[in-house]
Amino acid sequence: MQSVQVHPEAANITRLFESRARQQGADLAASSTSIRPTRDQMNATALSTLLDRRKSVRTKGELEQLEREFGIGHDALEKLVRFVNSPSIDKASIRPAAGKSEEEGFVATAVWMAPSLKS
Repeated sequence: MQSVQVHPEAANITRLFESRARQQGADLAASSTSIRPTRDQMNATALSTLLDRRKSVRTKGELEQLEREFGIGHDALEKLVRFVNSPSIDKASIRPAAGKSEEEGFVATAVWMAPSLKS
């Protein structure tokens, strides 16, 4: 049987990495539990969720509910969506990439989608 010598520096480094991993996990959990923005701020995940959900809104009432849920005013949302949207693809444009099968990769056309609101 051979004895293994543990260097104090290695143990300190291990504790450092474990501590960082715990902190990153706590930070991730804290940021993912709330989609509600702070004052005049919204994280990227919440913004993407808002924009995706806006695409499926069918009535003005649903749009107002979405705005309340995300804490954003109607005017602010309308200004935002003039220039920002979440990625969408035209399903009819999906085709295999040149020289590849569908399993190896595909090409699609990006489109700008807006909700179809009914009065």
